[in-house]
Amino acid sequence: MYGTTVSATAREGVTTHVVAHAGEGRTDKVRWAERSGAHAVSIEWLTTCAATGTRADESAFSLVEPAKRGAASGGGGGGGGGGGGDDAETKEEDEEPEVSA
Repeated sequence: MYGTTVSATAREGVTTHVVAHAGEGRTDKVRWAERSGAHAVSIEWLTTCAATGTRADESAFSLVEPAKRGAASGGGGGGGGGGGGDDAETKEEDEEPEVSA
């Protein structure tokens, strides 16, 4: 969708966004995103991107507490499989995101 690859599994150095339901609290996926520097966003981010045909601002849909966003390793990308890692690579903003749902 719009240059995005969707995967059921987060992958180190590849996954840039993790999508979860906002009401689920801090799931394993959200905690992984905090550690890896991937964006943890609500499903509304995905639907907004589809509706506007653009990449919406992740901060408006973030599931990571504001204090923890700055503490993540790089904040804009990377990722890991399952447990992830703190040394995740960061993707450039103009690269296609990979979303783990």
